[in-house]
Amino acid sequence: MLKTHSLDRARAALRAAGYANEKVVLVAPGDYPQINALSLVTADLLQRMGMNFELVSTDWGTLVQRRTSREPVERGGWSLIHTTASGQSLSLPVFHLFLRTNGDAAWFGWPKDAEIERLRAAWVEAPDLAVQRQVAEALNRRAMEMLPYIPLGFYWQPSAWNRRVTGAFRAPVTVFWGMRKD
Repeated sequence: MLKTHSLDRARAALRAAGYANEKVVLVAPGDYPQINALSLVTADLLQRMGMNFELVSTDWGTLVQRRTSREPVERGGWSLIHTTASGQSLSLPVFHLFLRTNGDAAWFGWPKDAEIERLRAAWVEAPDLAVQRQVAEALNRRAMEMLPYIPLGFYWQPSAWNRRVTGAFRAPVTVFWGMRKD
């Protein structure tokens, strides 16, 4: 549980950052349990921090459609969404979708940061693993300064199969190839 003094520090940090009670809208998918849970925790935290906050509960399809909006929150835009990705899609800077900070071509929210993009390119061009590691460390530092996204953790999606189903295997996402019902 977040302690009160941490909330006080968060409120002070908001003021120091220039937050002036602008409306913040979090769109939460009620039909996507994992993401909805993250959204509800965030909603509680932002309300406790005293933000001018609105939680919009919708279905995943509507969230996916709404996240394309660049309108202000008063005209159907949004401030925050939660999402997930399979681990392999985030494992390397070259195709880490949430690290893209190339403005209009970036992930929803359209972050823009030339230094992150420079470091992503430098990682690709690195002549060996040692240099790649140095670039990756610099990239990680810059990403934590810029925060194009905020990683909240990871989970393994549990699954259960009837004993008559064969060929099922563990994977980051559910796949159905090679499966049979005996």
